Amino acid sequence: MKILHVTESRSWSGGTVQLWNLCRALVQGGHETGLFCPPEAELLKHTPGSGVRVWTKPMREDYDLPCAWALARAVREFRPDIVHAHHPKAHALALIAGFFAPIPKLVVSRRVSFRFKPWNPFSHLKYRTGRIAAYANLDSFHTTHGRAIPFATGLKLSNPELQVVVYSGDGDLFAIGGNHFIHAARRNMDIKVICVNNLTYAMTGGQTGPATPAEVISATSPYGVFEPSFNLVQLAEAAGAAYVARWTTYHVKQLARSMEEVLHKKGFCFIEVLSPCPTLYQRRNKMGDGLDAMKFYKQVSKVRNGAPTGECTITRAGEIVVGKFVDRDRPDYMELLNHQMTETLGDRYATPEVTCSEG
Repeated sequence: MKILHVTESRSWSGGTVQLWNLCRALVQGGHETGLFCPPEAELLKHTPGSGVRVWTKPMREDYDLPCAWALARAVREFRPDIVHAHHPKAHALALIAGFFAPIPKLVVSRRVSFRFKPWNPFSHLKYRTGRIAAYANLDSFHTTHGRAIPFATGLKLSNPELQVVVYSGDGDLFAIGGNHFIHAARRNMDIKVICVNNLTYAMTGGQTGPATPAEVISATSPYGVFEPSFNLVQLAEAAGAAYVARWTTYHVKQLARSMEEVLHKKGFCFIEVLSPCPTLYQRRNKMGDGLDAMKFYKQVSKVRNGAPTGECTITRAGEIVVGKFVDRDRPDYMELLNHQMTETLGDRYATPEVTCSEG
């Protein structure tokens, strides 16, 4: 795999160190790695002899057409599978470079940290980089915590032609939102649920959550978690999901393939994505930083497509079973509704028609 990293960073900051660690790990893993950055970047002091290919171009404070054109030339020369934009301005550059050179996949990893300027369209693009919905060309809706699935259900029922996808965390989906999850799967609602599982309540201090493995140290379990945790893929299968898979953030290609599959699959689809929380979960449990998490995922993950989900429990340091576990065909909610009403009412039943207008 070939990855081109784009950064505007000139200093040797914490984020830059993380980017360099990622570059080194990719090279060590046999991946061709490139770097596009300003010529005065501190990163360049570390690249000689590293195996990382380098392209440089001065970057102005805001949007820069010559720099975007230079990035497009680098893309045409390197032909990466993934372009990784490490900063909001790098994201804006990559978006425009895509008009001049094909970018198969664009990944954005940094939140915006500056004031939004409504009169500047490029500032607007960069403002959106902190949101998952901004990584793709789609409409989005931020819901009440724990209630993403009811909102998604309402959207799907009001307009069945919509492709509805839910991104949420393990606490959101399986604690406060657990009831919604199991019943949406039971009904086989035609929605896709992507669970970013970092095994803790990372946004509120690192408390024990429904997916936190036993013996883990957390803010609310300083002597170790003793409660049994949910096996999310087993729960999804038992509740009736038509598609169930699990990958880690190390398994980029497999995860992308699963996401593409669920968009073509009818019914309730669930993908669990194990994602690191270096600041709380890993620090408290002496598991290193984000790069160490990637190495850990690589070492302990075992691909077992079709494995019984009951054998896929996650432990603190044991094997992580990943793969596609369930892919079955079931009538979805709308099919069941239409069938029942037709059987009961016959010609008196009219299939609902939905008309949506813009404006």
